[in-house]
Amino acid sequence: MRWGGAERLRAEGVSVVFTSPFLRTVQTAHAVADVLDVPLVIEDGLGEWLNASWFGDKTPRWRPASALVADYPRLALRPPAPYTGAHAASFPESRAQLYTRAGRAARHIAAWAAAADAGSVVCIGHGISCEAGVFGLDAATKMKLITYCSLSVLTPDAPPTPAATPTYTATTIADASFLTHPEGRAAARYAPPPLPGAADAPTPPASTGEGDFVVVAEADIRAAAGDADAVAL
Repeated sequence: MRWGGAERLRAEGVSVVFTSPFLRTVQTAHAVADVLDVPLVIEDGLGEWLNASWFGDKTPRWRPASALVADYPRLALRPPAPYTGAHAASFPESRAQLYTRAGRAARHIAAWAAAADAGSVVCIGHGISCEAGVFGLDAATKMKLITYCSLSVLTPDAPPTPAATPTYTATTIADASFLTHPEGRAAARYAPPPLPGAADAPTPPASTGEGDFVVVAEADIRAAAGDADAVAL
């Protein structure tokens, strides 16, 4: 198995990986945390869009971290400082509510990382929650389609300190150049309406500076088990 996706993150100096509570993202995140040898923390705010047309009339439920530890032991490791998650989503959820929720979660994690002097962090989410998280930290981002296993990096505009609220600029959006078999589809899975600044923009090289905020999209669990990229990141 080639762990190239997680290896791509070694230079970022990551101290903790945050993940959506959905099992497919926990699986992706644990693989990344294992390679980086860091704790894994569930943040409900990074979860999938609770779209009624996807989930029907039943409120989605997921297993708590306490029930996942046996299979994903990095959930039992402590992050650099105590962490309390942002508010979870309510069901059903509009697209605007998803953007508010995931953007708030990204800012919450960034503020925690600055206060805890935690350095760089990784967040594993879903296509639209990754997009919303990036916009939550840099509203001027020119967004690209968030494909499976792609990586976005937001770099602090100044070194994060406990006394100041950090601000970020997206330096990499939806990079998949490190994958052997990147997703090739041009159409968005969640069919969003046009967004401000949605035009494709050239992607600068990823920063490896202290305090980076790295956003990674989930793996495609529908891919063949032999696809190393699909199971590694």
